Amino acid sequence: FDFECITAPLGDVENSGTKTKGYQKHIPCSFSIITKSEFEDYEEETIVCSSENPDEVITTFLDELDRIHDQMMKCYKTHQYKINMTPEDEDSFACATHCHICKKELDWGSDKNYPVKDHDHSKKNNNYRGAACNSCNINFFNRTKKVPAFCHNLK
Repeated sequence: FDFECITAPLGDVENSGTKTKGYQKHIPCSFSIITKSEFEDYEEETIVCSSENPDEVITTFLDELDRIHDQMMKCYKTHQYKINMTPEDEDSFACATHCHICKKELDWGSDKNYPVKDHDHSKKNNNYRGAACNSCNINFFNRTKKVPAFCHNLK
């Protein structure tokens, strides 16, 4: 995404003890968002908004990000694949001694944090990643469901 602002002079501003002196205010006037996805059925789009009302620009931007996130999460949910393991993957799991995520020793006798076959749910084939403790597997899956956003010229 890219956000554009108009700068306006601040006039006399008290320095409030900092070494930085403010001299202009950035007033949002437009933005653009281009969406992309690895999923073929996701409909990519370009969104452009311009307005003299800075509150409208900000509100529309946040609303669009929220809508895009919801759309991508729905698309993500339709691309959930069961585990697809090779015979070598099966052997690797059976012989595993440590969680591939946290590197701690696997507890094969545990009722709660037992070893599981971790896999990439969005990949159709060869999606096994390794043996994992149940808690790491659940947390890793929830932690990796994100929609990345890249901002042009963000410093």
